[in-house]
Amino acid sequence: MELSWKGKIGQAQIRGLSRYAFQLPITSQEIKAFKYRLKIEFPEQLLSLYEETNGVVAILDDMEIGDLIWPSFKVVEENLKFRRDKNLKSIYAPFNNFLFFADSGTGDQFAFKLISGSPGSDIYIWDHEDDSRTQIVATLDSFILERVSGNI
Repeated sequence: MELSWKGKIGQAQIRGLSRYAFQLPITSQEIKAFKYRLKIEFPEQLLSLYEETNGVVAILDDMEIGDLIWPSFKVVEENLKFRRDKNLKSIYAPFNNFLFFADSGTGDQFAFKLISGSPGSDIYIWDHEDDSRTQIVATLDSFILERVSGNI
């Protein structure tokens, strides 16, 4: 039997210092808003995770320290900002072929690559200092395991 997303994160957190808090599942209205505002479909694995928890919060010493996975509303807001902000457009290559869903806490962002407008499963890191975009893992499962373990 395959573990749920919460189960996978729970197993992975045993290796790390942080704990993780889960949110309520995504609603049908939030799914519609995501698709309407971003004009794309959800990455299959991300939607599957959101059906269990609409975002995952990292906790260290009983304090929230950031998101392991952003809630869907933040995915929408951050991606629209990256695509529309004139200042960002003037210094970085376009972001239209990425769907950001998490950040490192240091300015770098994690994203699914969009291929012909549809999300793939590969996950990339965008480095805000040199504008590089590098594939780091092939699936959201791998991303979570590596991120929680402190390898990313």
